[in-house]
Amino acid sequence: MKLFREIAKELLVVILGILVALAINNYVQDRKNKQFLKESITLIQTEQAVNAQKLQKSIARQKESIQIYQQHIDADSLSIAELIARSKGFTTINLSQSAWSKLLSKHVELVDYKLFKSLTKIENQLAFIDDIKLRLGDVGFDRALKTDKASKQLVLTLMQDLVRAEEELAEEYAYFNEITQ
Repeated sequence: MKLFREIAKELLVVILGILVALAINNYVQDRKNKQFLKESITLIQTEQAVNAQKLQKSIARQKESIQIYQQHIDADSLSIAELIARSKGFTTINLSQSAWSKLLSKHVELVDYKLFKSLTKIENQLAFIDDIKLRLGDVGFDRALKTDKASKQLVLTLMQDLVRAEEELAEEYAYFNEITQ
């Protein structure tokens, strides 16, 4: 019986030692995770601030191009290529999302739902913008010499869609910054 008690005491000491070591390990890992998440969010905010500046310039430029394009859309003698040239063309910008990709690939489980939802929406909006740019390029190239109103209107609609999509992305950047402050 005495031997059993001594073995139980020894076992209890070992178990308590293991539990303390696990608790310390969990605490250290939790601190590392919080630090990684904080650094990742800071990187994302920095990246998005640069993106937001590019976006605002692009939106202003696109709106100016749309306005000039609209002024000449009824001119039957002007082709789409000529309209685009007169409106100073349409611009495309490259927006980075690498900081979010890093966080997503390493520790997505650390991200709360609102943050995850916002970043996912940004990622989807970037893909949507890329799709519009591709479609705009394809239509503009395929119909460059067309002078009919329907073709011109299609290009105009795509240009307007691009601006709306970029404005929605800018709003989501602002929302992300709001929830991470």
